[in-house]
Amino acid sequence: MRSVLPARRRPAAGEPTTPARRISVPRPLLLLLFVVFVTTSTWAFATPAWQVPDEPQHFGYAETLVEQGGKPTRGDAEDPAARIAGIPASGQYGEISRQSRDAMAQSNGYPVAFNTYAKPPWSSEAQRRYDAIADRGSRKDGGRRTGATGYPPLYYAIETIPYRLASSGTAIDRLYAMRWVSGLWALVGTIGAWLLAGEVFRRRRLPQLAAAATIGLWPMISFLSGGVNPDAMLTALSLLVLWLAVRVALHGTTWRPALALLVLVGAATATKVSGAALAPAAAFAILYGLPVVRSRVGASVPRLLGLVAALVVGALAVVFVGGALKVFPPQLQVIADTRPNLREFGSYLWQFYLPKLAFMDDMVFQYPVVSERPVLNLWIGSSWGAFGWVNVWFPRWAMHLFLAITVLIGVAAARAGRIGWKGRERERSAPFAAAMVVLAIAALGVFGGVHLQDFINGTDGNLPFAQGRYLFPVAGIGALAVGAAAMAFPRRLRPGAAGGWLAFLVVLQIAALALTATRYYA
Repeated sequence: MRSVLPARRRPAAGEPTTPARRISVPRPLLLLLFVVFVTTSTWAFATPAWQVPDEPQHFGYAETLVEQGGKPTRGDAEDPAARIAGIPASGQYGEISRQSRDAMAQSNGYPVAFNTYAKPPWSSEAQRRYDAIADRGSRKDGGRRTGATGYPPLYYAIETIPYRLASSGTAIDRLYAMRWVSGLWALVGTIGAWLLAGEVFRRRRLPQLAAAATIGLWPMISFLSGGVNPDAMLTALSLLVLWLAVRVALHGTTWRPALALLVLVGAATATKVSGAALAPAAAFAILYGLPVVRSRVGASVPRLLGLVAALVVGALAVVFVGGALKVFPPQLQVIADTRPNLREFGSYLWQFYLPKLAFMDDMVFQYPVVSERPVLNLWIGSSWGAFGWVNVWFPRWAMHLFLAITVLIGVAAARAGRIGWKGRERERSAPFAAAMVVLAIAALGVFGGVHLQDFINGTDGNLPFAQGRYLFPVAGIGALAVGAAAMAFPRRLRPGAAGGWLAFLVVLQIAALALTATRYYA
């Protein structure tokens, strides 16, 4: 029987052949991914069970999906303040099943999380006690409504895979299997940072490596990725969103990257609703990348600002109309239904970043640890290192060192940007300017969303909301600043500067692991 497929023509003698196109991974990236894998796996297995923020609730969400076939919606949500105070929730259902609660009790879960003097019981006797009851109790009596109930299901649906694969083991086995798989998102985030830096720095390997290592070896990202927490997946997907948005702005809108960008924004939003904060940046990139818009706007600052203003008006219209129609997920609906007092909100923002003026009312922020200034306490303190349930911190002197390093990186990046803008035609082009606008919109969206939710929590009398990890969806911008800072050095010094930064990240990782080990094991 003859084939209906056309025969492949064989090249004639002496005729050159076209080699098959291969996707090759650059060696520096490959080596970095190996180090990231080892580092994140170390965090996954070195951090004691249940000692990642809200890990029982996130574990319970995936457990309920597997064991009960739905989200955890039983009964009333537990009051976080009551949990901290040790007051048990009413009702017959827990946030995790009886079998998992036994594992938490034997490992001293919540006391260790909320009392800094408490330690997990590291003894053979404790292990024997747990082994005796590990298989007892139901797996189907969890599912109580928690703060995670309103989260979208995508991350938890993926986490059901390792849960099922480890279903023959104990609850602790299932937890660590889920942690290990969650840690793989750190690899995705590292690749996203590499690709993003490649677009901005025209595939120069040195700033690419510095930027990607900043994401892959950042201790807080490693710590969160090595736990059961959707922030790991959101951070990774957000880096891919920034990469594709910048790529579309630089090279124009075609249907494949535009569709991929929309899918990624949807996936980020289906991981945590805060992923929707990246939608305006993606929309701007796609709109600017259209040939008819690109040719008319160019590099004109007024036209770029006009395009941004049109996008803001459209976003506000979506928020108001969607809020009125009640079509948003619960957390977005809360923000859409809120009409903050602009004077109070302005006072809140001022006091977050600057000293209070005489006519302003006092604003209560997160409990001071590093500084009375919220901008230092949260954006520096809990972004650089706040492990456990945000209660394992570096010493204050270290935090002030981190602040100095942050300022130096910012100054060096600004200098590199000024030199690049003056000396390179490409950096002065309209698409590159639009790509920078994409990053600025993403930063404003994420910062604005965190501030608005923090303000709403404060006016409602709830616990403070803002934490450094909520800025990780735009961590790629910080990684680009590191790459730019490396390029600010004279050419002969750039390899040493990038190598010094990588060495610093390794030392920072070791210090963070030592700090965590001292808290739980010493």
